[in-house]
Amino acid sequence: MNSKKTKLESVVKVSSKGQIVIPKKWRNAVNICEGEKLIIKVREDHVIELIPLKKSIDHLFNFFEKSYENNKKDDEKLLLEFFKKK
Repeated sequence: MNSKKTKLESVVKVSSKGQIVIPKKWRNAVNICEGEKLIIKVREDHVIELIPLKKSIDHLFNFFEKSYENNKKDDEKLLLEFFKKK
């Protein structure tokens, strides 16, 4: 069970094309703009996560910066370590 608290909740309908509409209050809450790309993940517990790509890229840069400063590892090892944590 995920220990993170739910901030917003609503019911959405899936279209015949598999599309859903992210409610405006959600988009505003996490600063998602029209045309923005999202990463979609399905966890083992069948929970679907949508992660704004820009947030994921920021996280990746922060990870590399901290890892390089702390461990001085080469790029390949950093990539493997990052994806193990996801």
